[in-house]
This record gives sequence, C-alpha cells and structure tokens, in this order.
Amino acid sequence: MAKKSLRSALEETEALGEELVPVAPKVSPKVRIIRVKEFVARSLPEASTLRRVLLEENDEMEGWEFVAKVDIWLRLLRMEFS
Repeated sequence: MAKKSLRSALEETEALGEELVPVAPKVSPKVRIIRVKEFVARSLPEASTLRRVLLEENDEMEGWEFVAKVDIWLRLLRMEFS
C-alpha cells in the first residue's frame, strides 16, 4: 500500500467533512519564564498590555503552551511598539 501525501490526506479529510483537532503531546518539557517576567517588569511601561499579560502568567508552563503563547505575545509587542 502506497503512502499518502499530506496534501491528499488533508483533502480526503476535508471531503469527509472532518475537522483536524490539534492534540497536545502526552509528555512535554516545562518552560520557566521567570527571567522573562523579570525583564518585562523592568523594561515595559506599567500601561503595557503585554506587561500585564506576561506578569499574570504562571512561572512555569508546558512547552507546547509556551510555543502557542509566544505568538500572541509577539503580536502584542508589535501592536504596542509599531
């Protein structure tokens, strides 16, 4: 049996009307953001939305969660300083 390409598998899934749902891995490294939070507390103005969001985060989170949140944090940074 030949391997399906990713594209054909996605097209087949879409044709069936199924949704792709991301699944978090069962084992994920922990990421500590204490130093990031210290830097943000020193460097960003108190009125900064990014500052408030980051300082409310837990000091440690799952690696997959960190990767997902970095995108949001970078968008906030660009919005505030562009």
